[in-house]
Amino acid sequence: MLLVLDSNYFYEEVNLTISPVFTEKSPLDFGLVDYSKIKTSDWAPGFDAGFEAHKAEIDAIAQNPEPATFDNTMVALEKSGRLLTKVAYLFWNLTSADTNDDIHKLEEEYIPKVSAHFDSITFNSSLFARIDSLYSQLDSLGLDPESHYLV
Repeated sequence: MLLVLDSNYFYEEVNLTISPVFTEKSPLDFGLVDYSKIKTSDWAPGFDAGFEAHKAEIDAIAQNPEPATFDNTMVALEKSGRLLTKVAYLFWNLTSADTNDDIHKLEEEYIPKVSAHFDSITFNSSLFARIDSLYSQLDSLGLDPESHYLV
């Protein structure tokens, strides 16, 4: 069971079974991850769970019945995908430092899946409509320069 952030910053349960390395805080200094606790067989379920959780978060933002605001759209979007980000960062770190044939096969399998996942977000018309509505009123939102740039 994993908790994902919805557009109102409430956590909802998503039923996923993955390695605790991907979901629990590391006890090591500086939050470093103990790669020895990750098996090659953990990566595919980790990516799949990350995709599922991120999709649930994006869907919650895109389908939010409330009018788009900076917080319920842009901030929620920025906070989404944390599990997928963690799995991907750990995996790409591994592939650049210590790899083998099984890891190469996973790379070949998951690189197109990662691209397709992010394409589905980029081309999500409901999400775009929310961002576009913010963009159309950008100068009246009273945002600081960093937030203004984000939109």
